[in-house]
Amino acid sequence: MPPCDPQCVGAADARALHKAIYGAGTDDATLISILASHDNSQLMDIRAAYEAGFALVDDIKGDTYGSYERLLVGLVTERDILEAQYIREAVQGAGTDEDILIDIIMSRTPEELRAISDMYQTQYSRDMAEDVLGEFKFKGKLKKVFAAALAMNRETGPTVDADRVQQDIEELHKATKGLGTDESAVFEVLFSRSVPHLREVFAGYEEAYGKTVRDVMKSEFKAKVEDAVVACVDWVTDPSLSAAVMIHRAIKGLGTNEKRLECALATRYDLDGGNIALAYDTKYGPGQCVKDIKGDLTGTIEKLCLALLKLE
Repeated sequence: MPPCDPQCVGAADARALHKAIYGAGTDDATLISILASHDNSQLMDIRAAYEAGFALVDDIKGDTYGSYERLLVGLVTERDILEAQYIREAVQGAGTDEDILIDIIMSRTPEELRAISDMYQTQYSRDMAEDVLGEFKFKGKLKKVFAAALAMNRETGPTVDADRVQQDIEELHKATKGLGTDESAVFEVLFSRSVPHLREVFAGYEEAYGKTVRDVMKSEFKAKVEDAVVACVDWVTDPSLSAAVMIHRAIKGLGTNEKRLECALATRYDLDGGNIALAYDTKYGPGQCVKDIKGDLTGTIEKLCLALLKLE
């Protein structure tokens, strides 16, 4: 590898990556160890140091394959670029990858969504919200959910008004009791209130009515609309829980949804993989995260997933 400034950020790891790729055979243990132990910002520094003389993405693609390759490439891609790419792929061509759209759009702050939207415009010269909403011309309720999220009107700040919390508890109950659901009222609360406010609403709702807001949303909505609304509730409750549910849905059932798994891990692992695994085990049973990954994956992709979740 051509010398880069040994004092530059990421230089030592860049050299180790180069050796792992260009040595006799691929040193997967080193690749996994380095890429799984740094957050996306740190990996961008390592990539910049590596690319003083070589192209990291091209080198990874030339030495690995399949889901393992795609996840490695995702890890060394700038986060906003990667998420914009996933959304573009989800809306391109025949059919819509609604799961990917739900996983990304329902679990981001307004600031994160604006950054992804700006990158989408830069990369593809298209409006992200228009492209996404255009996929749901004949799915009115689902379009309404995504429109609420993509309006990016969520309030920010730590202050919580107790009176307003009580008003929203009553509003959610009124909107969901009896026959029918006042979707507009539900979406107004879920997609415009701040996260600290909503956590108080969720706790107060359960105390007042003996049901979680999550369970109420599951009973009020169906199919992908249910998935989207519940994904929002999970993210508000705990981002690590949200990521754990994404991973579980990707690996359980008939076959593995590789793209959904890659997306969840590449975009969420640095929330703190250990917390994601803990949230997974809390929801699905002790030791279940390791068990499910080992039961569904093998080889290098299994090892990489376990490393990203701090399980190996």
